[in-house]
Amino acid sequence: PGATPLSPRWSLHALVRYDRHIYERITGSATKCDHWAFTLSGYNGGPGWISRDRSLTTSHSDDPDRWFCHVEQHTKRAAWAKQENRHYVRRVLLELEPRYIANGWPGGSVCAAE
Repeated sequence: PGATPLSPRWSLHALVRYDRHIYERITGSATKCDHWAFTLSGYNGGPGWISRDRSLTTSHSDDPDRWFCHVEQHTKRAAWAKQENRHYVRRVLLELEPRYIANGWPGGSVCAAE
């Protein structure tokens, strides 16, 4: 069957495939937590921004392989886009993921040991 974007099932499959596509193309992350932060940022705001933000981070002498307190601080996006993108990553990994884990979601946390 073709694309059916109004179907929740189809949409979830598409989201997972797109996240995997982004995840597999990211190199040089310091930790698994950073890798997922880059992936979520790319999903939310477009994967092209990952390399632009990492380059900008390097030019400010911060670590381009670390998301939190490094890459997340540097972008040339519009202020509203930066706020949305950075909030999305923090919300998913630092707020929602612990709730899922606490409620029995399998797989463990990617950022808990960070």
